[in-house]
Amino acid sequence: FLINKKKFKIFFCFFAYFSLIYHLFVSYSLISENKISSQILNKKDSHIFSEPMNNDTNFNQNIYYFILDGMTSLKYFKKSFPNSEKTILNNYIDFMKSKKFVINDDTISNYNSTYLSMASLLLLDYPVTETSNKYYDRVNFWPYLLNNASKKPRLISTLEKNNMSFKWYGNITASCKNYSYNKSFCPKESVSNFFYVFNSFFKKTPLITFLRKFFPKLMLAGYGDNIDAISNFLNDFDNLNITDKKFYLIHHLAPHAPYIHNSDCSLKNESSGFIADKGFKGYEDAYFCALKRINQAIKKILKKDPYSFIVFTADHGWILENKNNVKNKEILRFEIFNAFKIEDDCNKLVPEKLDSISTIRLVLGCNINRKPIFTNRRAYLGYQEINKNFGKVFRAF
Repeated sequence: FLINKKKFKIFFCFFAYFSLIYHLFVSYSLISENKISSQILNKKDSHIFSEPMNNDTNFNQNIYYFILDGMTSLKYFKKSFPNSEKTILNNYIDFMKSKKFVINDDTISNYNSTYLSMASLLLLDYPVTETSNKYYDRVNFWPYLLNNASKKPRLISTLEKNNMSFKWYGNITASCKNYSYNKSFCPKESVSNFFYVFNSFFKKTPLITFLRKFFPKLMLAGYGDNIDAISNFLNDFDNLNITDKKFYLIHHLAPHAPYIHNSDCSLKNESSGFIADKGFKGYEDAYFCALKRINQAIKKILKKDPYSFIVFTADHGWILENKNNVKNKEILRFEIFNAFKIEDDCNKLVPEKLDSISTIRLVLGCNINRKPIFTNRRAYLGYQEINKNFGKVFRAF
């Protein structure tokens, strides 16, 4: 995705001026009433874990926790693409099962937006509910939760209490080196600072819709490997020390748009990107590529670290329906992919239906020898800054 640098800088400066005015206006209108509640980070640790499990051993394994952005459940994917390559799809699924992965196809995300869903992962709990105070920015949510050393998310503090460290492989939307208070969390990342600034600057403004519609190639510039966190992680894997136990968070920006990969993970010559994905072909290709990356990761990790805990799940799902035919289309974003390998004893604890928060509690609790307390599967609709409902969440079910 090559683009003329001179034209790119002209576009950047032009839109940066209007974006700056927009941000100043929003900040001024909120400054008098912006009271961020610290209660989100100060919740007590109750209702997360209960008594020790029925054994005397901490499994104390490395945890590899992969978030595949926007990856819907296998059930919904098959329903949406009945004519997709069933043989290839089944081969990917059969391989996971052969490696003792549990595929829970009745898993939901607790939120429909990344900044809320990823916050719930770090807090092991709901960061905000329908009864919470209104919020005016994202300071208590993803990825800013990792930017304040004085208020460590519960995941980080729990890992530290159990002599585990945290490592984060990010992507162009949220990279470790740009957000983490602790640079020891960060591996070597290839995310471009320039494109990170460009992407971050516009995504919270109304201009983002205009840019995606009329300058799709411009918006795709700089993505490339900056979305493929799984490959970046696997490139480092041979050099990782697996003796000192760690929790690896790998946030892979696919099958979420832009759809820059074919189903075999080769780069497309021309990507539909942010242009309307007619027939959802871009998403279908990206989904198959994501499954291929999952299988590659499983093979490499298990060869070196066979007793590790591995999770492949999503922050939210995807809407694979014509917008005009679905009244409550946002509900579809709660269906997510969820596959994990943990200890056999812990598999007995897995309920028929899971959610994002229960999944992280299950995996972490199993590793530190504590029984997880599962949530009652609440799902909340959240919004972006350009929406008038930003600052509140609404119970979906």
